[in-house]
Amino acid sequence: MSSPFTPCIWSFDHQTRGSPISKYVQAITSLFRHSKSLKPILDYMVTMKKRLGLDPEILTLEHFAAGAGYAEAAVYHNLSDPPFVYNLHWAIAEFVVPPKPSYAANATVIVPTVAVETECNCDQADSVDLTLASAPGGNHTFTGKWYDCTITLQIPDEGIDQYGVETIMECPSNAAQPPWFKPITFWFLSSEIKQVAMVFCQPKVSVYNVLVEADLGTGLLKEVTVLDQNVPKNEMSGEPMNGRGYNGIAFDMSQAGRYGPARAISIQTGLPAAIHKLAQTSPGGVPAVMKNVDGFWWLTKMTYTRYLSIVAKSAYFVDDHDTINSIFENYEIRIFV
Repeated sequence: MSSPFTPCIWSFDHQTRGSPISKYVQAITSLFRHSKSLKPILDYMVTMKKRLGLDPEILTLEHFAAGAGYAEAAVYHNLSDPPFVYNLHWAIAEFVVPPKPSYAANATVIVPTVAVETECNCDQADSVDLTLASAPGGNHTFTGKWYDCTITLQIPDEGIDQYGVETIMECPSNAAQPPWFKPITFWFLSSEIKQVAMVFCQPKVSVYNVLVEADLGTGLLKEVTVLDQNVPKNEMSGEPMNGRGYNGIAFDMSQAGRYGPARAISIQTGLPAAIHKLAQTSPGGVPAVMKNVDGFWWLTKMTYTRYLSIVAKSAYFVDDHDTINSIFENYEIRIFV
């Protein structure tokens, strides 16, 4: 396993170079290295807080609303992934480690666990046809096509940028799927250059056995290593999900409760608004992103994947309390003169 440390590079100005101390500085820096101070401890006990399963609270839309809220806040406040979400697309079963030993300055723990990988599978539209409003107060009409999916939208001409997200109902290959498993499209209409961008997505989830390396000091995940997909039959790989991922845009409202409709609206408006905000703050603003062939595709993929992974962290795991063995390692920096 590679060390989390890189060689230290010292720089010194012209007043230092050639001076009597320079050769000692160079000697120290050339001998600076890292090493493992301890052999790995193989029986370091970790408590699992979650295991794979479909949380029944998913029907209230709370997990979706919270995930969308974090993904939106990440755009406005430059937030990183929350705990147990790694590299945007991994959701890890939560675990608790004992306090870091006092002697372990740079300790990590390697935990065998399960993870859900979320793939948003987003692509640009195969084609987009836009017909602008013929008179003030009229409607802009645009049709997007992606594989065998087609969607036509009419948007009032309001003289400002507009954006949204829609579930695509006209997809013959997905005709039997309920709306919450169907493809969706994010769309963005620029009032300045009178163009529209559409990004189509069809999420899927996969479950893996993994090794997760976490920093004992900060609790942050440092690496996820895939072992295999030999995970016992579960609600993700079998019924009711069968490897499908919720699109997080359309919902089964039958058990959503009193606040469900408001949560759905906040998600459906907040996510495209966050993506549009990213475009606004990019160099050249929305027009430049619109003209870039991958502009809105990349911003959508990044924001939508983060949202789905945060939902997965909460919705695709249930409470657990099991103790497992893990590997504890400590790294110590040594300087030789």
